[in-house]
Amino acid sequence: MTLTRREYLIGMGAAALWVASGCGGDDGARDASPAGGGRWTFTDDLGRSVSLPERPARIAAYVGTAAALWDLGVESVGVFGTLFDADGEAVAAAGSIDVAAVEHLGEEEVDLEALAALAPDLVVLQGGPSGLDPWPLTDEQLPRVEEIAPYVAVRGYGAPAPEIILGYERLAGALGADLDAPALVAAREELESATESLRAAIDAKPGLVAMFTYANEDGLWVAKADDFPDLLEYRRLGLDIVEAGGPDDYFEMLSWEQAGRYPADVILHDRRPSSLQPDELTRFPTWTRLPAVAAGQVGPWNAETVLSPQGFAAAVAGMAATIGAARADVV
Repeated sequence: MTLTRREYLIGMGAAALWVASGCGGDDGARDASPAGGGRWTFTDDLGRSVSLPERPARIAAYVGTAAALWDLGVESVGVFGTLFDADGEAVAAAGSIDVAAVEHLGEEEVDLEALAALAPDLVVLQGGPSGLDPWPLTDEQLPRVEEIAPYVAVRGYGAPAPEIILGYERLAGALGADLDAPALVAAREELESATESLRAAIDAKPGLVAMFTYANEDGLWVAKADDFPDLLEYRRLGLDIVEAGGPDDYFEMLSWEQAGRYPADVILHDRRPSSLQPDELTRFPTWTRLPAVAAGQVGPWNAETVLSPQGFAAAVAGMAATIGAARADVV
């Protein structure tokens, strides 16, 4: 289903739109308990149903998931995944989470004892392009998590950002959030405005080719637009994005010798702390020879964009500025 901007802006129609899109179970939208209490039942984006005696109040979640829910009015007591960079600052994926008010439960692996001590009512994970993506929970840990609290998953990848935002809104509404709060209405309007600015910037640069990348010592990783919700939306708005190949989800890995495989006018490079940054990449000659790098057309990209109206509005506005300042004749 393709969502119109009008449908997205309405916001309070989120549950109905999500069900109509076929991305969520009808029972999840219908049976989640209202604010008055009673048994709470929710069907997540993977079709799994969870039923509890009452609506969950204590939430533990993956950082990116917690950030989206936080913007929607649902605060977590604990988060897991990368929360801080090497300087001790909150990473971009944490969005507006009050990092001083949450328990950090682990980065590369979840501390299950700490999770149990928090006594969460519900754990919220992400769904990826191929189903549940529980990272940093290991396959061995997942059954143990279910002994602590049930989990639900919100699809975080493999669909356009507006659809995924609606999935977060569906869960947030079921958890008691006011989806018609003035701050959310304003954020949706800001996202609408940023989207139109990005569309205009793309239209003004016919022929411009963009590539989204991550880098480490092994090579350059080129993002697959079909897997990333922000890239899917940018492509829907008309942005020509490099089509990476290979069998893996999310990225195609190119050795540094192969880094020039996909020429692009502008590169949007992953700003997460796990990725080498442009100032660190100058020691790789194949990076410096990339047309976009040589032309000074490298901008920041958060591969874990916060998929709330607030978070995505900021991402879209940043993209509009980058595209607006780029030349389309580099390659």
